[in-house]
Amino acid sequence: RLDGRLGVARLEYEALLQRDAKSVTAMLGLAEVGRIEHNFPETIRWLERAGQTGTSAGVTAAVKLVEHFIDVKNYDEARTRLSKLEQRHYGDLRVVAINGQLELALGNRQQAADLFDRLARASGDNIRALVAASALQRRARDYQGARWSLRKAADLVPTNKDVLAALVR
Repeated sequence: RLDGRLGVARLEYEALLQRDAKSVTAMLGLAEVGRIEHNFPETIRWLERAGQTGTSAGVTAAVKLVEHFIDVKNYDEARTRLSKLEQRHYGDLRVVAINGQLELALGNRQQAADLFDRLARASGDNIRALVAASALQRRARDYQGARWSLRKAADLVPTNKDVLAALVR
């Protein structure tokens, strides 16, 4: 049963926090356990705590918190959290991506497409980022932008089967 495995995971993450009270990995793990259990106050508490660490993983936690509020359709809170995140980490591509996801959730396809295009163009030669940007661009129905991202990825690694398969779609 999943409940038993979640209990074990919770215990392991708590033990990790006992050894290292600043372990963002443990905090993110406990947030994920809370999310799976639909214990959203716990999810929020751990993501907030991890987001305050001032590390790159802390930015990831803050982005996951915005994503949580998008998932539960609390768009006002997502926008508030995103605004604070943008003030501290303007230009971080993770922040650009979550901003695009919020715009997409709000039905603002053009704004989302513009953000995803910015994400793709800023990704340089990062294949994974280009493929991710392409997927987000497709969700925003920016098919031209999605093809550009995939073509750039294919130019960088012409033998990548995943990129070529996505380009054919």
